[in-house]
Amino acid sequence: MTIDHAGLALLSGGLIGFALGATGGGGSLLAIPLLVYLLGMKVQPATVLSLMVVAASALIGVFQRRKSDEVRVKPGLIFSITGAAGAWVGAFGHRFVQGETVLLLFSVVMIVSAWRMWRSSSQSDSQFTGESCAERFPRSCWVKVSLIGMVVGLLTGFFGVGGGFVIVPALALVLGFPM
Repeated sequence: MTIDHAGLALLSGGLIGFALGATGGGGSLLAIPLLVYLLGMKVQPATVLSLMVVAASALIGVFQRRKSDEVRVKPGLIFSITGAAGAWVGAFGHRFVQGETVLLLFSVVMIVSAWRMWRSSSQSDSQFTGESCAERFPRSCWVKVSLIGMVVGLLTGFFGVGGGFVIVPALALVLGFPM
């Protein structure tokens, strides 16, 4: 690794860390393109590295906010366990798809996710129907959180993305968690 390459890596890492710290998301969204196009990594190792960065950031966030009322332990654990299982399956499937195809599918999912979040931002919170799994956690939420966790895990493992890109929209739009 040359000094210029190391400088680019540090600058990229700083940008990703700033985005994660400031917004709680965007790490993978920034990391994968920076790692692939700026630092010359192959797509598969870049997705693994981005998942590690996002996981570390998420653990730090949970630790920082554990005493506030913002951490929902029961849905978080269920979502994490089923998400981890889905991520394993997604990462396994990722190995059989060419990097260019992954990047193309990644851009499609990114556009759909952004469009859904944009559309939901123009609607009031009172339009959320059904009982929010963030407020109470009845038995129906166990199944709902498990299924959403599995789907999110599949996407996370396959694309190497997480936080603000897949997890936050799933928690806010589908499960009714406040932003």
